Amino acid sequence: MVAAALGAGVFVLLQNSRALPAFIQPLVGRRAVHIQGDAMAPTLRDGQIVSVDTQAYAHHSPQRGEIVLFVAPGDTSRLFVKRIIAIPGDRLLITNGTVSINGQVISEPYLLERWVVNNSWPADGRAQTVPANQYFVMGDNRNHSSDSRAFGFVALAAIEGKVLT
Repeated sequence: MVAAALGAGVFVLLQNSRALPAFIQPLVGRRAVHIQGDAMAPTLRDGQIVSVDTQAYAHHSPQRGEIVLFVAPGDTSRLFVKRIIAIPGDRLLITNGTVSINGQVISEPYLLERWVVNNSWPADGRAQTVPANQYFVMGDNRNHSSDSRAFGFVALAAIEGKVLT
């Protein structure tokens, strides 16, 4: 009876990893992260706490559309949460707020408002191929996001996990 109760308790804690003490979270492949700012709005909001699967990419690479936690390029003391827009080998071009990957315009239903700030990339207007082991990431709130348009590609080694929404 005691073993069953303990097993059920552990199961509940693993299902709700936010309830786990911070020092235990890495042991179960989860990490709680406090969202700061509205760069990912409306998907994620300022002040929201999300769970990150730190083992998500142990056996497969990040995929286009997934939201990831990564070490900020140029500032290893900060972490960012952004959406993967393009993966290694993709040819990416952004023109007037329209994202094209491999010549196809992608659907982005998560965008809340018209994107008018820094809405073309790269500056020369020619599609660029995402290098091996690199990712192009952007916030869902494009008018208020510091992302790959500003700091460039994000290395696979910098990605710490997949945000579970």
